Amino acid sequence: MSHFDKAVIEVLKHEGGYVNHPSDPAGETNFGITKRNYHRLDIKALTREAAIDIYRADYWLMIYDALSYPIAAKVFDMAVNMGKVQAHKILQRAVGVFADGIIGPKTVAAANGLSDAGVLDAITIEQKKVYAAIVNHRPTSAVFMAGWNHRAEYRPVA
Repeated sequence: MSHFDKAVIEVLKHEGGYVNHPSDPAGETNFGITKRNYHRLDIKALTREAAIDIYRADYWLMIYDALSYPIAAKVFDMAVNMGKVQAHKILQRAVGVFADGIIGPKTVAAANGLSDAGVLDAITIEQKKVYAAIVNHRPTSAVFMAGWNHRAEYRPVA
């Protein structure tokens, strides 16, 4: 089973099915796919298989395959939850490289040069900071904080 195949199973556990929460600025979502990002899709009718196809095409980057599975799966999960650029910046801050949101050879080398546990610990701290900043900026998002912090604690296992 590929890194992607394993990681997408975990993402779908976090994302669940159809939701249209009035406090969620992402609006209507299904399997984590948002109407805001996919205007032409009938989000309510989106299938699990179609969501997986979108994740493979639009979210999983080949550079993730250069990372260890736990780090790749964690970054992928964050990319789905908060966007690729924010997820990549979190990884970059966690491994101590310039946070430009683009994963390249320096980010990969830094991540692969550290222990997975240490990188995951640092990612968790950075991820929680982002969630706290969202709630500080948009207090109506506080309703999601417990779930977000639970997601931040997620630790993929190889």
